[in-house]
Amino acid sequence: MENLNNEITMQELIEKYSPIANCFEITIPFHSYNGVSFEHPYANIRLSEENANIALNLIEEKIIDIVQNNYNDLSKKVKNKLPDFFVLFNDIYDETKKHLERSQQGLLEEESPFLCDEIYENNTLYKEPVEFFWHMYHLIQFLFECQEIVLSLQTNLIEKPLDYELHTKENSVLSPHLISIITTFTWHCSISNELHKVFRFKLNDATKKWLLQFETDYDIKPFEDLAFYSDEKLLFSSCTHERYHYDFSNFSKSSVE
Repeated sequence: MENLNNEITMQELIEKYSPIANCFEITIPFHSYNGVSFEHPYANIRLSEENANIALNLIEEKIIDIVQNNYNDLSKKVKNKLPDFFVLFNDIYDETKKHLERSQQGLLEEESPFLCDEIYENNTLYKEPVEFFWHMYHLIQFLFECQEIVLSLQTNLIEKPLDYELHTKENSVLSPHLISIITTFTWHCSISNELHKVFRFKLNDATKKWLLQFETDYDIKPFEDLAFYSDEKLLFSSCTHERYHYDFSNFSKSSVE
C-alpha cells in the first residue's frame, strides 16, 4: 500500500490506472442526503428484503473478519484462557442482545447503554484483555445497530429504483456501463453506520470521460470514495471525507485483504 500525493489530478489517475483497471466503484449514502427526518431517521426510501440481507451479511462478515484477526493476534497464553473464537463471538452476541433488550425496556438503571463501556465496571461476561474485548463488544453492538437500521428502512413506503442517481442528465451516461449496485455498511475504504450504495461500472472511454469532468477524486459529487479495480483486485482506494487515497497496484490481492 502506498500513500499517493493529494495533489494528483483525475487526469493523472486515469493515465495511471486505465492500462490495468477494467472497472471502478463510487459510493453514495442510501438516502442521497434526502428524505431524513424525525419520523425517518435513516431515510424515507424503502429497502427491499433482498438488499437488507445483502447489507447485513456483508457487515457481519466484515466484523467477524476484524474481530477474528484481533483474536488470532492474541498471545497463545491469553487465548488458552479463552473459548474458541466462535464460541466467544456467540456468547458476546447473546450477551449484547440481552443488554439491548434491557435498555429498550428501561431496565439498565446506572448501566451504560453501550455494553463495551461496562467492561470497566466488571459487568461483562468477558473482560481481559480489556482493549481486545472493548473493541469486540463495540463491534458486535454496531452489528445490532445495522440490523435496526435495515429493519427501519424496510418499513418505509416510498419506492425508488436502486439506481435513481443515474437517472439525472449528468449521470445518465453511466447507466449503460453499470455492472452492479450493492447496499452495504462497508466498502473498500470505510465502515459506516450509515447505509450506502456502492456502484460498480466498466472503465471505458465513456466512463473515463465522465470521471474527467472532476478535477480530482475528491471532487466527485454527489458520489464519493472512488476505487479502481482489475476484476476483484483493488488497485486504488480514495476516502473522500478523510481526503486520503492509496495505491494498491503493486500488492497482491491477499495483502490488500
